Amino acid sequence: MKTHTKISAKKSWAKSLALPAAEFPLTQLSVKTGKIPEGLRGSLYRNGPGRLERGGVAAGHWFDGDGAILAVHFTDVGARAVYRYVQTAGYLAEEKADKFLYSNYGMTAPGPVWLRWTKTVKNAANTSVLALPDRLLALWEGGPPHRLDLQTLETQGNGRFRQFR
Repeated sequence: MKTHTKISAKKSWAKSLALPAAEFPLTQLSVKTGKIPEGLRGSLYRNGPGRLERGGVAAGHWFDGDGAILAVHFTDVGARAVYRYVQTAGYLAEEKADKFLYSNYGMTAPGPVWLRWTKTVKNAANTSVLALPDRLLALWEGGPPHRLDLQTLETQGNGRFRQFR
């Protein structure tokens, strides 16, 4: 018996995250099974690389994905959730161009080799979040945090910690 195997050129991690997740506004969640524990109040924030493709081209590594935040808010009337991409300058520029423009962990910037070294690395804001009493910070190891609204996840700017006082 002869078998043929075709090795995919697509990285294994990329297959599971092939399509960019769609953002959604603050939405009431329905409970499918069980119930939300009595007295559970507060918010859960999760950050990670959510956008791993632009213009049909996959990101070089999952660390290169644009940051996306999921917030789930537990209140007296149930749970509500919102999902948004962090609107970094790099995210907005690449969204407008519908292609990758910057170097990052697993990618080099497009264009002639002599110009690649002059381009900045994109702050993907995809590593973690820090919830403070009046703001949420989307973090990335290689650059300053981005400030977001705690409820809507609207990006309000970026900067060093001393600028957020």
